[in-house]
Amino acid sequence: MAHLHAIEDKHGDIVDAEYFCSDFCHREAVGDDYRGWNGCVEISVTQRCENEGCGEILDGVEEDAA
Repeated sequence: MAHLHAIEDKHGDIVDAEYFCSDFCHREAVGDDYRGWNGCVEISVTQRCENEGCGEILDGVEEDAA
């Protein structure tokens, strides 16, 4: 499970996303752009927390099934 930070364009459309291991890492990494708790998000593939100081592994659900 991950915490999602949606990145929007000037029209408010989601164009990208960043994933974090915890709400703490989410808040710390995005600062004033934090828009509230958005956790318990399943991700497809394994990746690292996008908080530069963390690097925790976030397990993807597709790899869990293998």
